[in-house]
Amino acid sequence: MQQETLTVGLGNRAYDIVIGS
Repeated sequence: MQQETLTVGLGNRAYDIVIGS
């Protein structure tokens, strides 16, 4: 479960950077 949260968190951050770019 923790691993999934980590992956989701990283993916969300990457998307935020791409969108914020």
